[in-house]
Amino acid sequence: MIGPFGHLGADACAFADGSLDEARTAWAEAHLERCEDCAAAVREQRRQRRVTGSLGDVEVPSSLQDRLLALSEGRPETDADEQDAPRPLRGELAPAPWAGGAASRTRRATVRVVAVAAVSVLGVGVAAGGSLMAIGATRTTSPERLTALAAVAPAVATSRVAPVSTARADDVWPTGWTSPDALPDGARVSAVHDLDTGDLRVDLVVDGQDVTVLESEGVLGLTDVTVTRSVRIGDLEAHLVGSWWVAQAGSEIVAVTAADDDVSLAVIGEFDSSGSTGVLESITRGWQVIAGG
Repeated sequence: MIGPFGHLGADACAFADGSLDEARTAWAEAHLERCEDCAAAVREQRRQRRVTGSLGDVEVPSSLQDRLLALSEGRPETDADEQDAPRPLRGELAPAPWAGGAASRTRRATVRVVAVAAVSVLGVGVAAGGSLMAIGATRTTSPERLTALAAVAPAVATSRVAPVSTARADDVWPTGWTSPDALPDGARVSAVHDLDTGDLRVDLVVDGQDVTVLESEGVLGLTDVTVTRSVRIGDLEAHLVGSWWVAQAGSEIVAVTAADDDVSLAVIGEFDSSGSTGVLESITRGWQVIAGG
């Protein structure tokens, strides 16, 4: 179904799933080449599928359920319970205090129902909270995995392939990705590619040199990685792995390569290192994924 004003609309979801027929797929591919809004919608659909597809099961410990149910079995009688008990009529024998009357059975049944409901609600809460955190959690990415993206073919949606000369990177950087505060004087953005992997590649020309910038959501993992040099540029720490300079920029990893290390450092040093990857941010991002925000 074509959305309003000739956009993909609901077909963005079907296109991301690969469930459109051949004719609709061809139309969507042609439309994505010229519509950045629909391309962004398709990228978001693919990103959500990658994240939710990597989730594991979140289980409530059985011991927690057992403890809550045990509380319902051993709940002591209170004065309020005794006041609620019906008084015997004149001439009628009162039941023995130790006898389990209907009222007592009703109270215990009610308590048990409440306890079971509490277990169910708590279980849903734990599962929901755990799932939101798992959905929003950032992955650990090695430099090798990130730099290998340089060989990945661009997705169907390739944006702003025409050369652009600007000192303001956010004028050409895709929305939703960390952009450098500025580009070196005379820098030219030659292409911006949204990769099928959900990552970003930006090709620059700086001082006549080709510069490749890669971005990926996640946490930079340097375990078992050979780092030949590390430098600090402002509050950003950059590491040289092979021919790539890699750094953590907020919740994203940035990798830059060029023939001249000084050029690479000039570009990567413009990224902002601020940002948090804590529990609250993970849950917030997880809710945004579920809510489609």
